[in-house]
Amino acid sequence: MFARTAACIDPSWIEPIAKRLCKSSYHSASWDATRGFVRVKERVTLFGLVLVEGRTRDYSRIEPAEARAIFIREGLVAGAFPAPVPPCLTANLARIRTLLDAEEKTRQHGGLFDPETAFAFYDTRLPPELCSAADLRRWLRENATASDAMTLTEADLPPVRDLSLAYPDAVTLSGNRLALTYRHAQGEADDGITCTVPAAVLPLAAAWRSEWLVPGLLDEKLRWMVHVLPTRYRRLLQPVDETLSMCRSRLTPGHRALAEAFSDALYAARGVRVPTDCWHEDAVPDHLRMRFAVQDEAGRELGSGRNIALLVNVFAPRSEGAGAAVQTPDARWQKDGLTQWDFGALPAQLDVGKAGWPIIHYPALVDAGDTASLRLFATPAEAAAAHDKGVCRLFALALGKEWKRVMQPPSLPRDVAAYVKQLDMSAERLGQELARAALRETFTEGRPPIRDAAAFQERLAAERGRLHGVHLARSRLVVAILHAARGVEHDLLAAALPPDTQEDLAEQLAWLIFPGFAESIPAAQLQHLPRYLEACRVRIQRAQGNPHGDTRKLNELKPLWQRYTRHVALAEPPRHDPALLADYRWQIEEQRVSLFAQELRTPAPVSAKRLDALWAQVLLP
Repeated sequence: MFARTAACIDPSWIEPIAKRLCKSSYHSASWDATRGFVRVKERVTLFGLVLVEGRTRDYSRIEPAEARAIFIREGLVAGAFPAPVPPCLTANLARIRTLLDAEEKTRQHGGLFDPETAFAFYDTRLPPELCSAADLRRWLRENATASDAMTLTEADLPPVRDLSLAYPDAVTLSGNRLALTYRHAQGEADDGITCTVPAAVLPLAAAWRSEWLVPGLLDEKLRWMVHVLPTRYRRLLQPVDETLSMCRSRLTPGHRALAEAFSDALYAARGVRVPTDCWHEDAVPDHLRMRFAVQDEAGRELGSGRNIALLVNVFAPRSEGAGAAVQTPDARWQKDGLTQWDFGALPAQLDVGKAGWPIIHYPALVDAGDTASLRLFATPAEAAAAHDKGVCRLFALALGKEWKRVMQPPSLPRDVAAYVKQLDMSAERLGQELARAALRETFTEGRPPIRDAAAFQERLAAERGRLHGVHLARSRLVVAILHAARGVEHDLLAAALPPDTQEDLAEQLAWLIFPGFAESIPAAQLQHLPRYLEACRVRIQRAQGNPHGDTRKLNELKPLWQRYTRHVALAEPPRHDPALLADYRWQIEEQRVSLFAQELRTPAPVSAKRLDALWAQVLLP
């Protein structure tokens, strides 16, 4: 017993004495993201006796090549670099993050970003001896061109298409911006899209048709819906790709329940009526169902799930008394009988909720005939459209007798007067429309909105002298347009054209020239009507000699045009951006010029692909 006690030694005593006889082995090399170097575990033995186990060593002093590879993969490519991070590396990580985010959204891990490509980029640029964060910082300081050499460019990584339309980062509901996050993690709870929702906004989120997901995932969901249909329906919808292609233009996302809208689209496209009870949303794969993460006012997560009704029942009551209820606006924002700007400044928007998450309304003036009114709107686009007309009414009242003179009927050539009468219009009505259009063009069109009395008076004083000239120029342009339209109608009636061509040209003319066109079409578009009408004449001439060519081009145009006409024909169309919808309508006219009278040229490039992209922006979530 004494010998064992007396002979007890500390293994750490042996290593310094018998260093030449000791053997070291290394394992578990890893990147230390805090200290910025590659560390490794060391084991020291003497004749099999373990003297040291798990001592941390700097791996670059042992295997510099392997340490350098780990440094590049973990510290540079993976981005686990300790602060401060060099600007070039920050930029590189942002580019890589864009690719990784795109992979999550499109659910194709490894399809865009190849770590080996990034590894090779750094490997060819870094000196062989560089193995740590400190080494990299020192090298960047001592070499003026090193930072540029270390910065990834577009040529070094695969291009990423713009995913902002197909996979938006947020959805806006009545002024509330709700973040959308994407994760490709099959089997995990957060697989797919997660919408982060404040508890106070849960009832609003429940009213959102979230089963439509986002444009980038809708096709996959529709394909799945067809796939799980009973056989008696599914076999009638083959091939599926063709069926979906026929249905896309018939779907208006978010306006109705997806099951109802898809059933109607299938019936219109294939003549197959699928009962809505054949669709089972609960059986949809998780990544094709919107997931909601509910937060309190401090941003803490209260719960999550894919059943929004259940989340509302559980968490919405917690927002009571927390400032989420919408307050009724006071009488300041509900006024009638306004004849001058004596009601104070109008804010661009109002937070009509209590403390906490915003619920926004938008005040605007409204044209009420002989006076103006003040109202609140749910969207900025609706408010802007109404406000322009309301402000113009106040300008007309401020002009007094000058306005009455501008309202006089124009003098029309005999042929134009006859054509105006044919359109079920009159010179008096045309005069009023031209006057209102000239008023808008002079004071508000293309200008920042007026929201206070000082700006109103300043605009009135600065621009009222232009009104007569603007009115005269617009009147002459409209007369020229009416003369050209009469000629197109004459040629159309006299020409022998295929029925579809005849019908399309007649429809186009009706959409260009109609009672009220002189007022409702903005100056920026009105100036192009002579070219559109000339394109009609060119098309009529060519279609007589090559009817099949005209029909082929018309078939390209029809889907683009029909989705617009169907949209505006709805009594309650889906939420959309009015400005973008108007832009789409006029881009269709430019597409007609490009297809049927290319020599007349278009102000900007136009194509079916560009129109598809624009339409995706028209529809609001």
